Amino acid sequence: MKALAGIIVTAGVLLAAGGAYVARRITAASFARRYPLRLLGVVRSSDGAPMVLVDGADAPTPDGHYSLRLAAPAGAAERIVPVGARAPFSGADRNGWAINPTDASALNEARRASWSGVMFESPRAAGLAARDVSIPTPAGAAPAWLISPSSPSGVWAIHVHGLGSGREGTLRGVLAAQKQHMTSLVVTYRNGTGGPRTRGGRSTLGVGETSDMVSAIAYARESGATRVVLFGWSMGAAICLRAAHDPSGAGLVGALVLESPIIDWRAAIRANLRHAHLPAQALTAAEPWLQRRPLARLIGLTQPISLDSLDWISRAKELVTPTLILHGSADWSAPIGASRELAARNAHVQLEEFTAGHTLTWNSDPERWDELVDAWLERHGGPAAPRM
Repeated sequence: MKALAGIIVTAGVLLAAGGAYVARRITAASFARRYPLRLLGVVRSSDGAPMVLVDGADAPTPDGHYSLRLAAPAGAAERIVPVGARAPFSGADRNGWAINPTDASALNEARRASWSGVMFESPRAAGLAARDVSIPTPAGAAPAWLISPSSPSGVWAIHVHGLGSGREGTLRGVLAAQKQHMTSLVVTYRNGTGGPRTRGGRSTLGVGETSDMVSAIAYARESGATRVVLFGWSMGAAICLRAAHDPSGAGLVGALVLESPIIDWRAAIRANLRHAHLPAQALTAAEPWLQRRPLARLIGLTQPISLDSLDWISRAKELVTPTLILHGSADWSAPIGASRELAARNAHVQLEEFTAGHTLTWNSDPERWDELVDAWLERHGGPAAPRM
C-alpha cells in the first residue's frame, strides 16, 4: 500500500508540474520566431526585374499575398519585405519571387527568413502618415499610432493585435478604415510587443488587457470620436469582445470587425495542444494554475484568468454589438468551428469564411476582404445603438 501511495503522490506531483508548464506556455506573451526559409540571394529575371530566390525544399510556398520576415542580426531590427507574384523562374529546389528594387539590399544581406502575413513593417511602409501617441492605461503608458484621414468622419477605428505579434500586423485593416474616412488608433497593450510591462510579464489572454482597451476607447472619446469600431486580430478579438461590452463603452462602440478571432479559449488551447502532440487532458491540469489566484501568482500572473469570461459560445446572448467575423477554414490555431457556432447562435454576427490559415484571410484574398469590410462599415456607419 505504501508503494501504491507513493506512486499516487508521484503522479499527482507530475500532473501538477505538467499543468504549471502548460499554463506558463499558454500565457507566454512572446514567442521565439523560427526562420525555416533559406534565402539564396537576389537575381534578375528575364525581363530585368529583381527577384529573391528561396530554397523550395525549406518550406511550402504559400498562395496569396505575403512577405518575407527576415532574421535579423543580434541587436538589429527585424525587417519585413513584401513579395509579389511568383517570378518566371521556378524549379523543384528553388522558387523566385518578385520584389521591389529598394528591398534588394536587405535581402542580399539576409540568409534566413519566414513567410508572414504581415505586409508592412510600419505605417509609412503602408503609405500612411502616423503620429506617435501615448495612451494612459492601468498598466502604464501604452504607445500607439494615430492615423488621421484627410477628411475625418468622426468615427474612429481602434486596431488590436494578437498574442505574440506586433501592431504592424493590423495595418491591413487600417487601410480599409482609411477608405471610410475613419481615424485609426493602432494600440499596444500590457506585455505585448512594445506595450507597458507588468510584474511577471505574462499575458492574461484578454482579461487584464481589456482594461487597456477600455482606456483606448476613453482616449478616442476624449479626442472627439462620435463612434468607435473595434478591429481585433486573434487574441485582440477576445479583447475587443470584452471591451465592447464594458459599461464604460456604452453608446460609443458601434461595431466589431474580428479577424481569426479566439471565441473560446478552451477550444483554442485544445487545438494548440493537439498541434503540439500533447493530450487534451493537459488543459484540465492547467486550468487551476490559470484560474486560482494563489497558483496563478506562482506562475507569474498578476491576476487569475476566468476562461468562462472568454467563452463567447456560452455568452452568445450577451453579444449585442454588430460583429463581422473573417475566418479561415484552415486555421488550426483558433479553429473556425467556434466562429461558426457563435454565428449560428447570434443574429448580430456575420461570418465570412476564407480558405486560409490563422490571421491570413486578407492575404488569401485581399479584394474580397476589402469588399466585405467596406460593405460592413458602410452598413454600420451611423451612431452606436443604445444599450437595452
